[in-house]
Amino acid sequence: MIQRRKVLSLGVCLVIVALIASVVSGCAPSGNGGDGDGEVGPIYGGELRIVVAADPVYFDDAIGPHYTTTSTHECLWSGNWASGPAGGYGSNDAAWIVVTNSLDDKIGYIAESYEIHDDYLIFNIRPGVKFEDKYPVDGREVTADDVLLAFERQMTLDTAYFKKSYPDMVASMDVYKVDEDTVRVDCSSTYMPELLTLIDFMYIYPKEVIDVYGDANDWDHCIGTGAFTLEEYVEGSYLYFERNDDWWMTYPNIGSPLYTRRSFYYRSD
Repeated sequence: MIQRRKVLSLGVCLVIVALIASVVSGCAPSGNGGDGDGEVGPIYGGELRIVVAADPVYFDDAIGPHYTTTSTHECLWSGNWASGPAGGYGSNDAAWIVVTNSLDDKIGYIAESYEIHDDYLIFNIRPGVKFEDKYPVDGREVTADDVLLAFERQMTLDTAYFKKSYPDMVASMDVYKVDEDTVRVDCSSTYMPELLTLIDFMYIYPKEVIDVYGDANDWDHCIGTGAFTLEEYVEGSYLYFERNDDWWMTYPNIGSPLYTRRSFYYRSD
């Protein structure tokens, strides 16, 4: 997946995306890209500037709606972006929205693998996925405790979408840690379709942030495992993100100049 520095500028205006061409450390060589047959591919590196209409109100998905979390945090699973266009190297079998909502095209993120049954789910936590190296987490790996906490907050906080919008589903649920790398979620088969959809939007936060601060609803407590880290936020002006050089995901698409088997899709033995 292409990573660039990312700046969200705030102002009431149309959404404008401008790519500033400058090479950043750790990016692939610049050039036309492509597969060597004359096709033009993505150019890696640079800075992405996006103008948005308003300041973020929340940074914690169990507290309220958010739009920064998708850059800094990850869910247990999500759409397999390699099934979409993926910068010209995807299979182009599905649009991103379709991929995100299709179980057939879903793939594990924080969960390396999972099992879906009529009335329970099993999530096996991916080894080696690390939170940002920042106090109080200090770059440790994600464990089942973090996943358990995400479910518990969604099931118990009055502000959380699970409890607020699907109270009957929550009442039928039971979540527990099988071991340090495995979480089981029991849920009535009646509500399983809703739960499968909601998991697409439940982000994983480090337990220490909640223990120390009570929630993750301050931008400076925005510590995740995603492709970017939120480095600075000036209210009414901008949010500044840096690429996360410790991000676990790499480039899964055969044909990409950065293809490697050390990825979430083609994994090395």
